[in-house]
Amino acid sequence: MLAQNLERLIYILNVSTYIRRAGEVREILMSSRMLDPAAKSDPDKLVGRDRELRSLLDFIYRREERIAIVKGTRRMGKTSLVLTALKIASSGDRELKKKFEVPLKPCIPVYVDVYGVKSLDRLVVPVLKGHKRAWKLLHLTKHTSEYKTYVENLETEASKHLGVEAGLAYIAKAGVSWREVRSARFFAPTDLRGALETVSDAAEDCLVVVVFDEVQKVVDMGSRELKEFQEVLKYVSDNLPNIKLVLTGSIIRLTEEVVSRRYEEPLYGRPIYEINLGPLDRQSASEILGRGFKEENVAYDELVVDAGAVWTMGIPGWIVSFGRGYVDAVRSGADSDKAVRQAFASSLREMASFASSELENSLRRTRRRDAYLRVAQEVFRAGAIRWGALKRLTGLGDTALKRVLDRLILYGIVEKTEDGYYRVGDALMRAIGWRATLELSTCPVCGKGRAYIARPLPPFPVEVVYRPCNHVARFGALIVDDAMRLRVRVAGDELTRQS
Repeated sequence: MLAQNLERLIYILNVSTYIRRAGEVREILMSSRMLDPAAKSDPDKLVGRDRELRSLLDFIYRREERIAIVKGTRRMGKTSLVLTALKIASSGDRELKKKFEVPLKPCIPVYVDVYGVKSLDRLVVPVLKGHKRAWKLLHLTKHTSEYKTYVENLETEASKHLGVEAGLAYIAKAGVSWREVRSARFFAPTDLRGALETVSDAAEDCLVVVVFDEVQKVVDMGSRELKEFQEVLKYVSDNLPNIKLVLTGSIIRLTEEVVSRRYEEPLYGRPIYEINLGPLDRQSASEILGRGFKEENVAYDELVVDAGAVWTMGIPGWIVSFGRGYVDAVRSGADSDKAVRQAFASSLREMASFASSELENSLRRTRRRDAYLRVAQEVFRAGAIRWGALKRLTGLGDTALKRVLDRLILYGIVEKTEDGYYRVGDALMRAIGWRATLELSTCPVCGKGRAYIARPLPPFPVEVVYRPCNHVARFGALIVDDAMRLRVRVAGDELTRQS
């Protein structure tokens, strides 16, 4: 038992050091540059999300709900949104608070990334470290003689396993003194509920905003951990009035499972505030690229910005990747046309690699992974496909195909439309298998305008504006029907003059 306690002590010391360093790194990575791939926390850099940002601040300060969920597919900017809201809420800047019409009194922000965490108990230290006062109070706690005896026994066990000198050296590397070890540090709460209670007590009359990022990962921990997490959410909602919880999730259906309010679930009857993030509009995407290119001091024109805004599908992560690729290409000596092609190719590869990795992670525990990948690939290739055509192409029976599709839908990889087609559910997943290049095309109406067109065309609707004539080309999504015929959902390529 003492050996296990020693291992837990060393684990806590290591995690404490990691969290401290990770916090320092996070501050460095939160660059104010538009084309930095790290999450943004500067309100001025959060382009196209003003409505969602104000909604989140409204939840923090005014709404009665205790839990909010921010939903959006991968690379949609959820982390940037919540970090920006935390920065505003915790700031003492009068002008910033006035701009967003929130109270001057700052709240206490606690940010916890759930991605990669294997169990709930590993969220305890990040929650406590997120609140400096709570962590300090744990140091000052007075112990009973029983606790002191426990510490002495633990020291003895440490001497047996590591040697006194080795133990001290190990702890010194972690930046923690032996005197601190003898204090209350490792008597911190050992479960998530206790950690949140400690944070609530330490905050006293201050509002605490606790963010759990990528909360869908709790589902991967197993049904027992999921139920325990839901019980924690229920307890905080009912008993800790100075804590507000913000959850974010990339896989919509799994995120909805975490905050399920079915009759038999712990959160039944508890109101939950929802914020949904979709793709950015064309104007916002263009603003990100234009401002980013100006910051990097590289030459660009309207065609470059249009290409990046159109063919990245409004996904903030992809937009930034395209912008970085263009800047790198220009600085390496490429002309504007070559830089656009290289930027699109590199960003498409990056997004496809990321999406493929996410797909693999989603299916890593499944049997017959080849069947899941085969179905997903056929949906990606077709853009939209009916049950009959998918059954013929994959060779799966009805039961097997239903099981595969149900899981792909649960993980947001595939979705079923109202008219019975299966299509890509996550916008970023569209990058998988799309081997496209950009070509500079001339307007077929006037012969004067130009625009970049992807070849082959993507299996989803897209609208391109030719410059400077402003003629618009609308390309329809490809679909496969039950008779295995490939056709275009929108009949033909429609050209109109932009109003």
